[in-house]
Amino acid sequence: MNLAQQAIKDIQTITGNASSGFGVPLLLVSSKNPAITANISGLHTRHHLSVGSEGNVTNDLNAHAGFSEAPLAATGYPVRNALNKVDLKDHFLYATDSAGIYRKYRIASVHQDETLGYIRVILQDSL
Repeated sequence: MNLAQQAIKDIQTITGNASSGFGVPLLLVSSKNPAITANISGLHTRHHLSVGSEGNVTNDLNAHAGFSEAPLAATGYPVRNALNKVDLKDHFLYATDSAGIYRKYRIASVHQDETLGYIRVILQDSL
């Protein structure tokens, strides 16, 4: 196994194991067909600290999640579109925060690392 393959394996282990890694349970739901869902593990962060355009600290919601693409694709969830691009924008993601509150988010943007197969999504609250 070369170093790149080891890095891919490591990121899947760190984020994908809710019982012994840093991963937490995540539920993804397709915005195109709510019957299409996937239960995976990944990272979830939510905080209310941001920096404004003038450098001042503001109280804005920042929420994001990250997970490996391979375990998500293995569930049969539609990760990529017909152009083979990661296409999760506007899908829904559910996660429990540290206070035990189950939250529903809409995926606002997607940033994938195609070297490691890791997908980071920026989240917005969804009512």
